[in-house]
Amino acid sequence: MQHNSNLFDVIDNFLPQDYFKQLQDLVIYNANFPYFLIKGVVFEEDDDYQFTHLLVDRGNINSAHYNNFVPIFEKLNAKKIQRAKINLQPRSANIELTRPHKDHDDVEDIKACVLYLNTNNGFTYFGEEKVYSVENRVVLFNGNHLHGGSTCTDHNVRVVLNINYFDQT
Repeated sequence: MQHNSNLFDVIDNFLPQDYFKQLQDLVIYNANFPYFLIKGVVFEEDDDYQFTHLLVDRGNINSAHYNNFVPIFEKLNAKKIQRAKINLQPRSANIELTRPHKDHDDVEDIKACVLYLNTNNGFTYFGEEKVYSVENRVVLFNGNHLHGGSTCTDHNVRVVLNINYFDQT
């Protein structure tokens, strides 16, 4: 599936299957991959939580696993990574939405990419439009666009890679 809207682009089978499976084995099926409990999914005061592995924070590499993700950054033609993190949300009894937000509302021309690392009934939403979590699918959009995410109810976890980057220097 390839979908283009005014707000976002969706590309299925974004990565070569063998490389994608290596990423899944690293971040989902590896009991030793470090995740950290974060209070707040969008904002600290939102009374939700998720588990996160921060690869890049404010342009600085923050993880020993960074090199495993370089092929993705290269495929995106990312010149500078502002933030990259893996979010893991446990299953919930009902689909719960995060508050709509902008990743970087104070930064011009920042791009956003969400790579879905597993298939589940969770989604990213842009107003009324939804992009469902299908493994190896990406949704690409401007980081200044209002969007949100959700939990899932049909899988143990929902895992996404969220990247904010610049494609120009």
